Amino acid sequence: MGSDGDVALRSASFGSACRHALGLGWRWRRHLSILCFLLPSTSPAKLVFLSFLLALLPLAIDGSTHALNDALFGPYSMEGFRNTNAWLAAFTLNRFPEFYAGDHLGTFNWWARLLTGLLAAWAVAFTLFPMLDYFRICGQVAHETQCKVTR
Repeated sequence: MGSDGDVALRSASFGSACRHALGLGWRWRRHLSILCFLLPSTSPAKLVFLSFLLALLPLAIDGSTHALNDALFGPYSMEGFRNTNAWLAAFTLNRFPEFYAGDHLGTFNWWARLLTGLLAAWAVAFTLFPMLDYFRICGQVAHETQCKVTR
């Protein structure tokens, strides 16, 4: 590590680069500033894309394990590693017997679907909506520039 001045200069320059990346809101800017400081060779746009993919990963894992379970055991079978969740019961020493099997309200599958869906919705909202706002602002600037030129 360098001196405190090097760290401050480095974090300020990467922080300012992150602030201007894709017109993101202030919450994302703060997190991207930290990530840009920790991963200096990665651009802010790549970090936004990687965080988006990372947030979608649990939904992909949950969906693919359910698809694999249905392909192996059938969609209407109550057997299989995702219907019984025997692996989770063994992992938690079967402390919550009503929690593991099925996909009704309050079971592991219900919670997994709810939380991964919320995480994916959060990822879409906080990644794509700031980009749409950025494009809206760029469109307004382009329109104002065009109006000035045609006058």
